[in-house]
Amino acid sequence: MSLLIAEGFDDGLYENRTTASGGVAVVAGRTGNARELSNGFAANDRWTFPSADKHATFVVGFALKLDVLSAATQDILKLYGDDFGTHHITLAVGTSGDVNIYRGTVSGTLLGSTDTGVISQSVYHYVELYVTLSDTVGVVKVRVDGETPAGWSDLTSQDTKNGGTAVTFDTVQIQGATQEPDVDDLYIFNGVASAGDNPNNDVIGDSAVVTIYPDGNGATSQLDGSDGNQTNNFELVDETTASSTAFTGSTSTGNIDTYAYGGLSTSVDQIFGLIVSSWAAKSSAGNRGFATIVRTSGSQSTSTGYALQATYGPHDIIYETNPNQSTEEWTVTNVNAAEFGVVVTT
Repeated sequence: MSLLIAEGFDDGLYENRTTASGGVAVVAGRTGNARELSNGFAANDRWTFPSADKHATFVVGFALKLDVLSAATQDILKLYGDDFGTHHITLAVGTSGDVNIYRGTVSGTLLGSTDTGVISQSVYHYVELYVTLSDTVGVVKVRVDGETPAGWSDLTSQDTKNGGTAVTFDTVQIQGATQEPDVDDLYIFNGVASAGDNPNNDVIGDSAVVTIYPDGNGATSQLDGSDGNQTNNFELVDETTASSTAFTGSTSTGNIDTYAYGGLSTSVDQIFGLIVSSWAAKSSAGNRGFATIVRTSGSQSTSTGYALQATYGPHDIIYETNPNQSTEEWTVTNVNAAEFGVVVTT
C-alpha cells in the first residue's frame, strides 16, 4: 500500500491519529479545518508508521500557510528513520520565502534551495516533498502549488541518509515554529506502487482531503440505534464531531449497517484513495469486534476485523481502489453511489 494517511483535520478524530505536543490547535483552514502549530518549536504533529509501511521513499504533500516570514530559516517538515531515532531530512522555509532541503537539521548539510519568493506570507501554498533515502543515490523533489518552483532542480545521486542503520523512513513530523504554520490537506505516500492507474508513489500536485458523512440509509439496517429502533440509523452516525451519545450497535454477530454517502462535490477532478473511518467501542466484557463494509454496484466487500476496546477509538481503513473491482479507480460517481458501513464480527 502506498497511501499511508490523508488528513484534513475535519472529522474530530485527528488527535487519535497523530502524536501531538505543544501548542497545537484546530482552526479554519483552506478546505474545512486546518492544524495550527503556533507555540513555537514546542508544537508538532508526528505520524510514525509500522514496519509494513516503512520504505526508502516517502512522499509528503500538505497545504502550508505561514503567518510570519521574518523569523530565521525554520524547520517545517522532518523525515525520520530508525523508529524516530534518526533525523534524515528537513524542509525549511527561509525569511524571504525560499524553500530549503537539508540532510539532518537546518544546521546540517544544505542539499538544495529554491529562489526567494516561492512562499508568500499568510497565503496557503501546496508543498510536496519526495525523498529517496540513500548514502549515494538519494533523490529529492520539491513542488509548490503543483509546479517545480523557481530555482529548484530535482536532485539525484545524493547522500540523503544522515547516519543511522535502516535505509527506510518511518516517521513524518510537521514542526511548529515562530513562523506560526497552519497545515491542511496532508497526504503521505511511501514508494510502493498501488494497483490501478494512480500508483500513489510520486508527487500528485495540489490536492485536498475532503471529509463526507452519512446522508441516507443503505441497503441494510440491522444494528440497533441509541434511539431504540433500526430506523434511519444514519442520523445517529452523521455527526461532524464523533459523539458517544448517539450510536448504533448490536450483540449479534453478522449484523450489518450500511449508509449512503452522496456528498462528494462533482468539482473533484481525481481521487487517489478513500479512508473509511469508524469510531467504536465495545459495551460488554469479552472479545468484541467489527469490520468495515464497502458496497458498490450491488457487490459487497468486508475488511479485516478490528478488536474493540471498552473506550472509544478510531478505526481507519484505506481503499486506494474500489475493493469490489480491485483496479477500478474511485470517481465522484462511484463514491456517491457507494455505501459504507460496518458488520459485527465477534
